[in-house]
Amino acid sequence: MKKKQLIWIGIVVVLIALILALVVNILFKVHTDGIFSAEWGAGDALNYTASIFGAVGTIVLGYVAYKQNDRLQEMENNNYIANYSSMILMDSICIKQKADKPVNLNIHSEQIINDKECIESAINVGYKFTFNGTSIGNSIPVLIHIQDCNIFCSDESNQNMSCYLFGENRSNQYSRIAIHQDGKIKFEMTYIIDSKKRIEFENAIKQSAYKVIVEVVFDIVTDKGVVTRCKCISDFHGQNCADKITWKDQGPRVFFYGHNIANINELEIVG
Repeated sequence: MKKKQLIWIGIVVVLIALILALVVNILFKVHTDGIFSAEWGAGDALNYTASIFGAVGTIVLGYVAYKQNDRLQEMENNNYIANYSSMILMDSICIKQKADKPVNLNIHSEQIINDKECIESAINVGYKFTFNGTSIGNSIPVLIHIQDCNIFCSDESNQNMSCYLFGENRSNQYSRIAIHQDGKIKFEMTYIIDSKKRIEFENAIKQSAYKVIVEVVFDIVTDKGVVTRCKCISDFHGQNCADKITWKDQGPRVFFYGHNIANINELEIVG
């Protein structure tokens, strides 16, 4: 408990003791036949004073115990989070070159990200992204919720911006993470954009040589119910192969944004 709180508790106890002593002294001298007043005997005054001080002491001790319990609970939660949290580094992203028309998104098990300029009533197209990453931590990541995903494409010289997307998740649903050996993980995402931006986006990602910056903010849930919010920023070099585009990063970065504990059974999970 903080010293400042202890000082205030001490001051309050002293004030209560002084006020009670004054009140008891006044009541002890009262001699009246009034309904709401009574003549106090010495024994009555002493018993009353002892009872009040006992009650005050109990209240103070209860308050101290309550604060200490909160502190112990916080320490226990922090220790639990430290032992069972996890973070992810993005190693590569694979994109299916052929765009699909998204329909009945409610049955999709992957994360759905919408370009912020995308209007639901308009004609939209969706691109399937597959994220390959490495798990960092003592626990296994089992669920993910992508909050934002921003993509910036430029030429090889990194001088001209050819395309950009600012994506957001309009759902609170979590998707399952596929777990591989050696801490490798994989999960999928469908990125929905307006069909008017399709040509611009495909021209950018189908260049023979170009650079891509991807920023992803997401929540990871481990098998122990620890939620970690991360932001991954990756600098990719695009490679086109057959019907699939692969972005690889040699130096992925991840930033920590916070922890909490959740009940997995209370989360909305798709798939």
